[in-house]
Amino acid sequence: MRAAVFNSNPEVITALIVGGADVNAKNNKGHTALSMAEATNRTEAITKLTATFSKKEEASQKNMNSVTRNERRYKSMPTNVESLMKRGHLFLEDEDWELADEYFDRVLDMDPEYAPAYVGRLCAELKLRQEDLLADNNKPLEDYRHFQKAVRFADSDYRVKLEKYNDESKLRREAHEKECKERFAKFQGCISGGSFHTVGLRTDGTVIAIGLNGGDQCNVSNWRDIVAISAGTHTVGLKSDGSVVAVGENEQGRCNVSGWRDIVSISAGNGYTVGLKSDGTVVAVGKNEKGQCNVSDWRDVVAIATRFHTVGLKSNGMVIAVGGNEKGQCNVSDWQDIVSVSAGVFHTVGLKSDGSVVAVGENEQGQCNVGDWQDIMAISAGGSSTVGLKSDGSVVVSVGFGSRESNSTISNWRDIVAISGGLTHTVGLRSDGKVVAVHDIKLEKTECGQCNVSDWRDIGSVSEEKRSQRAQEDERIRIREEWRLRRKELPIQEESSSRKEQRIRDEQRLLKHQRRCEEERLRIEQSQKWKQQGLCEYCGRERERFLIFKKCPSCDI
Repeated sequence: MRAAVFNSNPEVITALIVGGADVNAKNNKGHTALSMAEATNRTEAITKLTATFSKKEEASQKNMNSVTRNERRYKSMPTNVESLMKRGHLFLEDEDWELADEYFDRVLDMDPEYAPAYVGRLCAELKLRQEDLLADNNKPLEDYRHFQKAVRFADSDYRVKLEKYNDESKLRREAHEKECKERFAKFQGCISGGSFHTVGLRTDGTVIAIGLNGGDQCNVSNWRDIVAISAGTHTVGLKSDGSVVAVGENEQGRCNVSGWRDIVSISAGNGYTVGLKSDGTVVAVGKNEKGQCNVSDWRDVVAIATRFHTVGLKSNGMVIAVGGNEKGQCNVSDWQDIVSVSAGVFHTVGLKSDGSVVAVGENEQGQCNVGDWQDIMAISAGGSSTVGLKSDGSVVVSVGFGSRESNSTISNWRDIVAISGGLTHTVGLRSDGKVVAVHDIKLEKTECGQCNVSDWRDIGSVSEEKRSQRAQEDERIRIREEWRLRRKELPIQEESSSRKEQRIRDEQRLLKHQRRCEEERLRIEQSQKWKQQGLCEYCGRERERFLIFKKCPSCDI
């Protein structure tokens, strides 16, 4: 037992040495032997020390058992690259991404230029169970730093394989982007949020509107063959033949669009209307106090947007703007690679081809804080807010004047295919044709029913089949109405004698029947009156008191 104590407890050794020194000192003083009591005391002290250090050993062992999972794992890790790679791929198959990444990282500690380890870490980052699935990634692999290092350190054969994965991912990404753009593009112009009203385009080319209607801006129920709509202070519709219709107050001629032709896009602003022609030129009517209608010299324009100023997107991706610039909302001359634009009250938003967003103008409410947005397919600038539609159908929103409740509601929207920011509200179109809306500013004076769209159905891009059905139905109605009017105007033709005699007999028979019916009606009314007066209901004479028959004796049976 002493040997064990000596080997494991240096403090016991020190204590025994001290005890031995005391024995020597006593011998030197003439004590030739230890008493039995002293020997017993020394033995008990050694036993206590041994028990104490045994407890310390047990506590130390417990501490060893409570080490972290990572420490135990690293202690049990294999030490060669091949074994570590096998373990990493097994963890990928088990979808334990964290452990897989750690094992591949361990390989790189041993060999920083081992390309398959970087590929393994990339698989763990993308949560792919095997390397071959890299080709199915929607984002180009060359954008990831692990892939860049893998290509850098790979040999020629492995580099060719990785580049093939990257090329396939690029093609897949391009196809995905094209599909998303086509999907979302066909729904643009199907919903529009105005100042205090909302307009929706049905798939059969008819239009529905709700909200403030003080200027008749919601009187669109008779519109037909519409392919796009836009709402501002008034409502504008683009027809399939390139002509334009408008309703609402016509102050300063904002609705004078009946003569427009060859129009491919429309936008209703605050008191004015802008139209884009197929040749890339632009026309405008209405209020022009700040030059927002000065677009006659614009050329090569492919998209337009209005609110209180006018923005145009050119075919080369550059942007031009006119109108009020008090907050810098028209400072867009340096924008490049833009594919879509939208105008708010005092700010302008642009969507770039890579899915990022830029904005200029007033930012007091955070409406221009869009620098970190990615994967955006469509944008819309409201009165003082900005919303963006992502490729997965979700929506991102800037702060603006919107309450936290409304912003949270918009962020929870799913399966959205089109968005529109109004002056005081935001509208979204779902893929099933239903519409959602929320107020950005919750004030009584701004709530005019513009968000009461929960019962709207069949809103979306115009279906050729449904538009054809609607056109056929309208044509049938037109023909029926035309024949009805023509029948009133047709001259009376000469009848044959037999036909005339038959017609006279029919008329006489009809008159006789009508006369009998009238006589019977009068008789029944008179009979009811006699009955109420207690008289005989057949002749009107007084009935005998105890007469049990319906007719009185005076009646001519």
